[in-house]
Amino acid sequence: MNRPLNTQEAVLYGRFIVAAYTMFARNRALLEPEPEADDLPDPYELVAWINMSDFAFSDEVPKFYGILARHSVQKHNFVLAIRDYYGPTKSSIPKSLYFACPNRFCASWGSA
Repeated sequence: MNRPLNTQEAVLYGRFIVAAYTMFARNRALLEPEPEADDLPDPYELVAWINMSDFAFSDEVPKFYGILARHSVQKHNFVLAIRDYYGPTKSSIPKSLYFACPNRFCASWGSA
């Protein structure tokens, strides 16, 4: 990627990361937490939840890790936001990745 830093764009993308952390912090047990009104910047909408199983400690239980959002007008404009690992060690690498979709947009997607 050879382009100058666009600070407005960086701040926008940062808001999606904050949204992923905020949604996770509300209830760490939910795999599909609904965003609240101020979580996603306008005019983006939730397309899918990102769920992964942690590799460390043989933890196979999926957890919410982030979101895929789409611009509601520019339909080919997507943002993928993934939060960092939360636990006793950060040396783990996710073992598996799943998309959970609230609508038919990605209903045909399988596990990645």
